[in-house]
Amino acid sequence: MLALAARGAQALLVGGVEDRSRARDIAAGAPPGAALDRTGASIGDTLAELSLADAAVGLDSGLSHAGVALGIPTALLFGPNDPASVLPVAHARLLTQPLPCRPCNRAGKKRCPEGHHRCMRGTTPAQVLSALDALGLTAR
Repeated sequence: MLALAARGAQALLVGGVEDRSRARDIAAGAPPGAALDRTGASIGDTLAELSLADAAVGLDSGLSHAGVALGIPTALLFGPNDPASVLPVAHARLLTQPLPCRPCNRAGKKRCPEGHHRCMRGTTPAQVLSALDALGLTAR
């Protein structure tokens, strides 16, 4: 978030009502005005706002895939799910960690069967920025 803000980007934080606490934490750690929290907005409003974005970064979720469907350059962070389950798209980059325990999504979304969650925690901000740059979103 900080690296994107340093590039002059503003983040649109989207998700359900259950994501508000995390979004507020993210916004609180960002420079003033660098994050707009729209968690809990209707799906229609979220998709309308997302359609105006220059790029998207998200998990393997419905909203992230909606961004891809809208043609938005998107960095998708894949953790327990198998990225082979998604067809390649020129304007999307899949970020994943090559761990022998993956994919483990059959174990459930709430827990990591190995107890480490490295499939998500191992992805660095530098990797996300590199994926965005590969999509043509270089520093402004």
